[in-house]
Parts: sequence; C-alpha cells; structure tokens
Amino acid sequence: MIYSMKRTRSEFVGERRRKRRFPIQVAIEYKLLSNRLSLHGMGTTIDFSSTGIAFATENSLPVGRQVEMSVDWPAKIDGHCALRLVAFGRVVRSESGRAAVLIYGHEFKTRGSVERISFSIPLRPLEDPLENSR
Repeated sequence: MIYSMKRTRSEFVGERRRKRRFPIQVAIEYKLLSNRLSLHGMGTTIDFSSTGIAFATENSLPVGRQVEMSVDWPAKIDGHCALRLVAFGRVVRSESGRAAVLIYGHEFKTRGSVERISFSIPLRPLEDPLENSR
C-alpha cells in the first residue's frame, strides 16, 4: 500500500507557516536599520523558527522595515560559554504590542564565560631570568 506524504489544504487551515515554531520566551533587543527613523527597544520573544521571530514590543514597528535583533540564547557551549543570537530581517507583521520578523541572516556570538572553568593542570612558578644571571 502506498501512502501519500502530501498534506491537503484543509490540514493547513489557520496555519500558514512552513517551519515549526518553538515557544521560547527570552529578552530581545531590536533596532530599525534606517537612516531616517531611529527606533530601538526591548521586548520578549513569543516564538522562534529557523526563518522568523515573533516578539512582544514596546513600540509599533513599521511593516517592511529592516530590523536587527539580539537575543541572549538559552543554551551554552559545553555548558559554560553563553551565546547571543544576532539576527537581521524584515518586519512582516506588526500589531499592538507585537511584531513578527522574517529572518534573512543571523549569527551566534559568544558572550564570554558565565562560569569560571577550573583546570587541574599543576602549575609551577616561573623562574626569574634575572635571578640566574646574578
């Protein structure tokens, strides 16, 4: 028996997104990338996908404008090194206190170590080069 992997239109009623969304709520900073309009602020993410971010905002963002967003990523490299997601995109939807951005570029940056890493390598004191010449 052959099964079809195609979904019918009725299966997508109410959901137009092509990528799965993940409900992650973290702080987000944003700024419009415009020469004429200086708008920046903070908010809280509502959800993420590989192609978009929805977030609550303190400002109404103009649809169609390019925006840079910065999020402290919840996961750490090896459990120690904190990450920051910096993403660039275009505002595709803006409602009262909410915005959705289509991501067209992103990068992860390190925020530095949040925990002190201890090494068990025995260290010996350095010899003073002037002491041997006396």
